[in-house]
Amino acid sequence: MDYSNPNVQKAVKILKSFQEINKETIILTQKNAESLGINIQQLGILNTIAANKSLTQREITEALSISKSTVSVNIEKLVQMGHIVRSESEKDRREVILTLTAKGQTISKQSSQNAYSYRAMLAAMKNISDADISELLRIHGEILNQLKKFQI
Repeated sequence: MDYSNPNVQKAVKILKSFQEINKETIILTQKNAESLGINIQQLGILNTIAANKSLTQREITEALSISKSTVSVNIEKLVQMGHIVRSESEKDRREVILTLTAKGQTISKQSSQNAYSYRAMLAAMKNISDADISELLRIHGEILNQLKKFQI
């Protein structure tokens, strides 16, 4: 890769921009999770279950794109904390269904009320025009489409 090439330099700037924004939103989400006494993976699991009422471990793994072992360890902790319960699937006795307890529902609702990363983004958008936001989203969509087409 020729890093003196102006197009490569532009690509580097774009990637760094995405990385920095991602980093800041992750930090805010971690703070939200920590304020609730859980970690970011546990927050994702709780909110994913809340959005779907009940899920299997496999469905959570797929929805969050994290490893089975990470999901398994965090589900066990959430069960121990009283945030989720396991029950046998009526369709397939080999499957375990995960649902939120009242305590888990409260944590999930509180995380949505806190929503630090969303509140920060709303504050950041205050001085950006609707037209600029629409253009940004259009460009992001185009970049995403092109990245999905890239073949290694």
